[in-house]
Order: sequence, then C-alpha cells, then structure tokens
Amino acid sequence: MTRRPEPGSPWERHCPVAFPREWLDGARQLPAGFVRPASTYEADLITGRMTEAEFLRRTGKAAPPSPAAPGKKTRKGKPPPVLRKLAGWNRFLDGLAGREPRLHPLAVAVWCWLWKCERDGSALASERRLAERFGVGRDNLRARLRELLDEGFLVVIQKGVHGRSATEYRVRPTPKKPTSTTELNG
Repeated sequence: MTRRPEPGSPWERHCPVAFPREWLDGARQLPAGFVRPASTYEADLITGRMTEAEFLRRTGKAAPPSPAAPGKKTRKGKPPPVLRKLAGWNRFLDGLAGREPRLHPLAVAVWCWLWKCERDGSALASERRLAERFGVGRDNLRARLRELLDEGFLVVIQKGVHGRSATEYRVRPTPKKPTSTTELNG
C-alpha cells in the first residue's frame, strides 16, 4: 500500500515530494510521484512524531515572532522639520478650497512666504521688505497682513519698530481665531 499526503495536511504543505525511508518496505526505490527521501525532520512531521509548529521552528521556516522588530525604533516627539513643513503646506492649501470668505491671492502669497521663512514656530518680516518682494504698496500689504491676522493664520509675537526692526509672527497652517483683541493688536 502506497501512502500519499492528504490534502491540506502538513505533509502536503511542506514536503509533498518527500517519502519517509522507514516506509519503503525494504525496497530502495521511491514510490511513483515522490522525488526524494524525507529528511529526519520531514519524516518526523509525516509520521506525526513532530508537530507542524515544531517542524517550522527547527527548520527555520517559521516567521520569527515580531511584536516589535528590535531594529526599528518608534518615532516619538516632534516630526522632522521637513515633514512638519510639508504637512503645514498641505493643511493650509487643503483648507483654502472650501473657505468662505476666500483669502485674497496676495494674502495667500504672503502666508506662503512667511511659512517658507518660518523657523521654530515664528518668522521675521518687515512690511517694507514684504511690499518690495511682492511689488505692491505698503497699504495693500498691511490690509493682507490684517486679513491673515483676523483669520487666525498669523499672530504677532513682537511688533517691529518702524525703520529699525522686523515684526515677529507666529505662522499657523490652520486658522486659530484670536481670543482677545490683544492678540490682534500685538
């Protein structure tokens, strides 16, 4: 009687072409359909002397248990600056689509410039230099800065002195409405 692996059995899954030597009945020839004699571990699996889990462990075919891979470190704390910048651009630009009232295009350009210049949460900029950069008058630029301040995209951290120092702004990718008039006035 020639034994065959049962469908779905460990024998069929792991070594369907191997046949245990102990079953050869003195004949040295493998039965039809088998290519090689079974190794010691395969023979133990086929005859039931070893469980499938033990076979996989001993042969190194089992996936090592990895609740957390030892080489990988989970990132905690602040994300890298580049990712934080990209996430900020995306949040700002995604929020513009459904926004009412819409921001003036110059206000969007000013926010983008300030976000580009932002370091550690704040950006320094003078009204005169921003107006020169965008080729507009200072009154027009002030109106756009006021728009960004009113909508909560900017907060004045420290107001600059005319002709001497730049204003320091906190730049936000999502609007945060000011809670008091002191935040609006600086």
